[in-house]
Amino acid sequence: MSTPNPNPVGSALNPIINPTAFSWIEPTANEPPTAGGTPPPFDATAEVTGYLIGIRAIAGTSPGTYAIQSAVTGATTLTETLAAAVGGPLAPGNYAAAIQTVGPEDSPWSDEIFFDIVVPLPVPLPPSGFSAA
Repeated sequence: MSTPNPNPVGSALNPIINPTAFSWIEPTANEPPTAGGTPPPFDATAEVTGYLIGIRAIAGTSPGTYAIQSAVTGATTLTETLAAAVGGPLAPGNYAAAIQTVGPEDSPWSDEIFFDIVVPLPVPLPPSGFSAA
């Protein structure tokens, strides 16, 4: 039996490098009522009209506070490219992202995933005219 990875890809200690898209699984149930009891039956067509992706730079920010927010329309849309979510390229850096359902009552934010935008350093050509005398 294998031991689970304590730092799975997308965790703070093992961020995804240069992701190109986000994907998620649509919810299939409601949260239990705060007073206890059984949650009402889930009706995706009435409760989920879309999703909201939140992205934050890790330095100087807190989970749940997302400077970049991208609305994804449609309850059955389950992917979004990073470029569409951001509206262009992100500067190199360390980021966190989360998603929530949007509808008559928005869900809480999901757990965050972590990713880095890394720009490869330019690699010079090798010297030429190398010889020995």
